[in-house]
Amino acid sequence: MIFTTLSAPGQLPAFLDEHRKRTRLEEPSVKFLNEEDDSIDGCSAKRVEFECDYKDDDNMPFHLQVLQFIIKEPGYPVFYKITCYAPQSSYPGYVALFEASAHKLSARRSSHQT
Repeated sequence: MIFTTLSAPGQLPAFLDEHRKRTRLEEPSVKFLNEEDDSIDGCSAKRVEFECDYKDDDNMPFHLQVLQFIIKEPGYPVFYKITCYAPQSSYPGYVALFEASAHKLSARRSSHQT
């Protein structure tokens, strides 16, 4: 799981459009599969799934499937990306874990702040 904080103005739909363009530019093999509304810690979020080709450290190709949650911090020009990925062949076995981990992230963060 990779957690990224990005400073950017605007709302979630515009940020998501830019994110899709940037992702395709960085990796032309990207194919977006699904996008749904979500909410994490009371913040508007999008659940985005895509697949792409990837090469490991030995330059061996394999197909990667990615689940991202993109969250808009209300009141601030900040977005968060939670990215989870696995080889496409084993991805279905990880989806429930990825979803649970992303939705529990805020609870873990809150418990460390008290």
